[in-house]
Amino acid sequence: MANWCGTSRSNYFRVKDAEAFKKWAYAARLGYFQQHGFFSINGQLTGDGYWPSQKTVENEDGSEDEVDFDVVEELPEHLAEGEVAVLMSSGAMKLQAVTGEATAVTWDGRTIAMSLNDIYEQAATEFGVPENSITKAEY
Repeated sequence: MANWCGTSRSNYFRVKDAEAFKKWAYAARLGYFQQHGFFSINGQLTGDGYWPSQKTVENEDGSEDEVDFDVVEELPEHLAEGEVAVLMSSGAMKLQAVTGEATAVTWDGRTIAMSLNDIYEQAATEFGVPENSITKAEY
């Protein structure tokens, strides 16, 4: 079986506390860029290019543990008021399946998401054909 290989990155956004944000990004193994007071995050440190799903936390005794986390759930606590972060990912498992998704998250935790796979339903509706009559771009 092929491994998924892709790229994940966000737009640029403002954060409430740059130092707290950098500490969180480091613990979460998120790559980030800083430019003119704005930050963007990326999945370049994960090996496959997707968003990380584990982060390092320090225990009271100074030891560290790996815990599951969700970037979309935790990012809002760092966003400055009025900011919207858009997280995009695209990639493929060789030519078996091409994937792409985007999620927008606001400073107050609201989200919207879409996937490249949404095109099948949209095409069926727009062109008046059954969705199951459109073959998938995969094998």
